[in-house]
Amino acid sequence: MTTLNVNQDKVTLYKKIAKVMGKVERVPKNGYNSFHKYKFVQESDLVDHVRKFMTEEGLVLFNDVQEYEIMGDIAVVTVRFTLVCTDTGESVTTCIVSEGQDKGDKKFPKAFASATKYYLMKTFLIPTGDD
Repeated sequence: MTTLNVNQDKVTLYKKIAKVMGKVERVPKNGYNSFHKYKFVQESDLVDHVRKFMTEEGLVLFNDVQEYEIMGDIAVVTVRFTLVCTDTGESVTTCIVSEGQDKGDKKFPKAFASATKYYLMKTFLIPTGDD
């Protein structure tokens, strides 16, 4: 069994995260990958959806690229995200590792966008319809 010790010093931050979770709803899959023929949630749609609720609750998000590696058509990036309460300064930090693939110069931006998208989706438990 795993024991979780919740830091009581971050209660205000946790309450704000919970409020955002309560406000967000399913984000539609407006993106389409014509090569592999599937729909997906675009990072911009997700950010547009959750940003207004974060702002209402006084939450800001900072990111810091910890490391990245380019291997041919693939970029692997590790991004440290810090979610901060604007009222108290309380914060929580999470690292996400993500990949992006592109034959041109878009592999790093794709990896970074993917990291941001999955951080927001998993932090605020945002459904997309087939998770």
